[in-house]
Amino acid sequence: SIGLLGTAAVAVFAAVRPAARTRKAVTCCAFDPASQVGATKPFGFFDPMGFSKNCTEQEWNKLHGAEIKHGRAAMMGSLGLTVQSIYKLPGYENVPPGLGAQW
Repeated sequence: SIGLLGTAAVAVFAAVRPAARTRKAVTCCAFDPASQVGATKPFGFFDPMGFSKNCTEQEWNKLHGAEIKHGRAAMMGSLGLTVQSIYKLPGYENVPPGLGAQW
């Protein structure tokens, strides 16, 4: 009687137990710099030195931020060079414009 009762209990618990969970397939989405903002249709992704070939998203974000920062500094430098050739501060009227002032 106890063996029969134990077998019945196991059968009931097995029937009540939730079905085994099936895991969904996880697709690995590798980071692709060519799909980021800035890769335009006519030119595509431009990386001639291959800096972003095997980099992670965090490394790419660091490189992207550095590129923007240095690009802005270069634009300000070219603007400063242009303004210096047009506008002369008082006392510097005889200084040659542009890079000629260095020689």
